[in-house]
Amino acid sequence: MVLWNKAALLKQLWAFYFKQDKLWVRWVHAYYINRGAIDTVTINSNTSWLLRKILDSRELLRDICGWEEVSNTQKFSIKKAYNHLQEGFDRVSWRRLICNNQATPKSKFILWMALLNRLATTDRISKWKRDCNTLCKLCGVQEESVQHLFFECEYSKSIWNAVLQYIELSPVNTAVGELRRVVQKARSKRSKDKLFVMLYTESLYAIWLQRNSKHSKDSILSPHAVIKEVIFKVACNCNENDRCRLLLV
Repeated sequence: MVLWNKAALLKQLWAFYFKQDKLWVRWVHAYYINRGAIDTVTINSNTSWLLRKILDSRELLRDICGWEEVSNTQKFSIKKAYNHLQEGFDRVSWRRLICNNQATPKSKFILWMALLNRLATTDRISKWKRDCNTLCKLCGVQEESVQHLFFECEYSKSIWNAVLQYIELSPVNTAVGELRRVVQKARSKRSKDKLFVMLYTESLYAIWLQRNSKHSKDSILSPHAVIKEVIFKVACNCNENDRCRLLLV
């Protein structure tokens, strides 16, 4: 968002430089720039906060070596400006899993955190030099990690296996294997593949909620109750045709 805001400020600065036929731009030229140059106009106490931010972006323009880097056929391209400010970050392989996903926003956020390995599982918390029990909150047998929590814990495995059985798929039982499969299906436009992506996302979120409930309240739902909640959420967020397909499975 910070980079996108900088790109948007550059777009406003572009309008000032090339005097686009907009009332606000003409007003700024008449009362602030006053026949001067954008490069030399000074910022004083009378300059509004918004105008000050736009004029401050002149330094950013110098850093990116002029308008040629962010223009497209003599028009400002906010997309090129944003990409230029990003400095060419590589695309992740699972981007379609987040973008082409009809699951609830909260579940997609937890999925995104899990993909980045940023969830506060006990194996990560222990690395912050905090004394804590590193065993899984759900089963209490092995160290809690993203791999174990969602795909190796007996409680989570029972939920995930039942969800896969519901849509007639066999389990892979490893985080890497399931991620590879769901990433591949996220590229598909088939209704069954879309349902699988949604079920994958909502299942991870449901397991995470039960993990937190066990930690804070020492209570969890039965796997059967969790599965019913997952299917209900997916049915509420998919279109009518996919809902019928889900209920008929």
